[in-house]
Amino acid sequence: MRVQPFQLVRQDLGALPILDAVIARIGLEHQLIKALDNTRYAHAVLLVNNSVVERNALYAVAEWAAPYDPALVYGGKFSDDVLARALDRLFETDRASLLTGAVLQAVRADGVDLSQIHQDTTSVKLTGVYQMQQRRAVQLVRGFSKDHRPDLRQLVYELSVTHDGAIPVLFKAHDGNRTDDRLHWDNWQMLPGLTGRSDFLYVADAKLCVSETLLNINRNQGRFITIVPRTRGEVEDFQAKVETALVRWEKLLAKRSSRKYEQIDVYEVAAGLYQMQEGFRLYWFRSSEKARRDWNEREEKIASAMDQLRALADPERNKAKSEARLRQQADAILARFPVGS
Repeated sequence: MRVQPFQLVRQDLGALPILDAVIARIGLEHQLIKALDNTRYAHAVLLVNNSVVERNALYAVAEWAAPYDPALVYGGKFSDDVLARALDRLFETDRASLLTGAVLQAVRADGVDLSQIHQDTTSVKLTGVYQMQQRRAVQLVRGFSKDHRPDLRQLVYELSVTHDGAIPVLFKAHDGNRTDDRLHWDNWQMLPGLTGRSDFLYVADAKLCVSETLLNINRNQGRFITIVPRTRGEVEDFQAKVETALVRWEKLLAKRSSRKYEQIDVYEVAAGLYQMQEGFRLYWFRSSEKARRDWNEREEKIASAMDQLRALADPERNKAKSEARLRQQADAILARFPVGS
């Protein structure tokens, strides 16, 4: 029998060479080996880039690695048990210092601009039973679910990124019942150590707009941009001025709509000096696109409410017999679609 001298083998590359280039540039492999004191564990941890490439769960790692060039997956011979032990070892290490080192190396390697930091949080819901949780770990508990699933346990995921390329500079996971308004001051206090400055611009949503937090940042020579929530008195006062035509608007920008090319979006700012109760400068903006979206949303709610109110008059669809019951149903519809005024 004649032996074939060559055999054609197909091996995938995918995005792994790109990821490996980034890992090498920031020295992550060396940092993991030093932190875990075990090269095999360090390589196993690096294999979690399968969740970056294909968003797979962290199991059946060997099967995931099999089609790839072994040089790109550190040989590829990693069982799930090895990965589990590596992650256990990672949990026991000083992960904060490890993350800080990786971030600082990435900043140096790529010359990242740290003058503006954007922060946001989200909740990650989990299903199944989680008993005997490690007390030193993040606690999976019920909280304010941004997925609108208050019946499930969750954790809170916090990420701060640079304006320059959205490079992550700070990540933290919190117990599932942690609220956003308690996170910002703790988060801000860690950022000067990473950025080497306190005057970076901190950008976050309305949960940052807590008087104590804003004053603390200001006392430490920090700067911030946030959104004033509707619950604050400044919003009610400004709305009263708008309704009595006491606000003069100045045009800031006009550009073609990203949604409809033939439309022009106009952005305006309220003229004059406005301040928050803490004394910080306050700007009021309006846009023609937001006005159109608000109008369309209101018209849709009115149409839906009218359809349901008309259904009340149909004896085939509504069995209510008393006027009181009909009024109760009508009030419930108006409450569901807040378009009464």
